Amino acid sequence: MSDSSAPTVRRTQAERSAATIDGLLSAAVESLMEVGYARTSTQDICKRAGVSQGALFRHFPSRLAFMIAVAEHVSKQLVLQFSTRFRLIEQQQPTDIIGLAMNLARENTRSPHQQAWIELLIAARTDNDLRLAIQPIRENYRREIRLEARDLMPTLINVIPDFDTAVEVVTMFYQGEAIYQGLDPHESGDDRRSAWIANLLRGMSGA
Repeated sequence: MSDSSAPTVRRTQAERSAATIDGLLSAAVESLMEVGYARTSTQDICKRAGVSQGALFRHFPSRLAFMIAVAEHVSKQLVLQFSTRFRLIEQQQPTDIIGLAMNLARENTRSPHQQAWIELLIAARTDNDLRLAIQPIRENYRREIRLEARDLMPTLINVIPDFDTAVEVVTMFYQGEAIYQGLDPHESGDDRRSAWIANLLRGMSGA
């Protein structure tokens, strides 16, 4: 016998607002990845999220303000995705740390969040307002990547010369690779180039 008299749990206004914003952010990532920044309109985002444009503008005063929120969202998610996957795999199956980090870096840069991030960065080159607004987010993102790498790979900090620069080089390499891969999914040489960098880092670390 089902309990039809069980009370319905109503979400608070804050919970409803958070759910709406989450839906809009996810829809924006999807739109940026599929149609690019120029064609990602608030109308398209709201249609994908299943809400009205009024719902978007109740939370964000302009399209630019919303896109900055998207930038903050995807940059945080990219760091979280990498660290979560790294810790999970390392705990389950201890392995080559350099190889693991590079494999996950590639996986991260080919994710929807990374594609959305790339679209925002490319658009910022010619959109002065977007460039100025996204600059502190970009700087914080790079800083968080360095800090997370240090936390996840403490044994490599003192054995790889200028560890922070090595992290930046690997990150920028895979970001560039992701752009080419987006233009040509059959781009050749990915594994060869990645293996070359991994072997270079292993040589530095004495692994």
